[in-house]
Amino acid sequence: MTRRLYTDVMISIFPNNNLDYEVHIISDKLTDITGNLIVAVETLNGTMIYFDAVTNYELLEGASDIAYTISNETLAGIDITKTFIWAYFSYSGDVGFAQNQFYFVRPLELELEEPKITVTFDEKKQTVSLLPNKLAKDVYLYVDDMDVKFSDNYFDMLPGIHTTLTILNGINISKIKEHLKVISLYDSYLH
Repeated sequence: MTRRLYTDVMISIFPNNNLDYEVHIISDKLTDITGNLIVAVETLNGTMIYFDAVTNYELLEGASDIAYTISNETLAGIDITKTFIWAYFSYSGDVGFAQNQFYFVRPLELELEEPKITVTFDEKKQTVSLLPNKLAKDVYLYVDDMDVKFSDNYFDMLPGIHTTLTILNGINISKIKEHLKVISLYDSYLH
């Protein structure tokens, strides 16, 4: 899951002066929207530490709201090198969504473990689906000697959450299947 550029609705997560963590929802839409917000604190391997949901959250047109605050006390005692916050806002009957993650430390300081990413292909739809067992940070797909264009590349994947990408330039998926490589930030570490 990653922050999308040029979207009408986005999420931003950051600490305030009291070191509580605020989840902001920002809308550039020209109409009011109502949606559901999920906020969680999770370990890099997928263990849920904190979870909450807000249903029917109303956001006025062109507004920026502090939609949720996680208190510093809630986060007391967590290992910040193995934990992150994520937020997901779905609206318009789940047609629209915004999502983002907040990491307490720089990527180099995250104690990432090797993610196992299951890859499946749909030849009819020209899609590639990925499913990690742990956080996969800065995922990148490539095929040697082919200029394959995916609908997204270089993104974070949350444990147990599918990401489906479309192959945009019509290259035969059977050729891609044979040579697709999926790497993440973990692969850049010395092991």
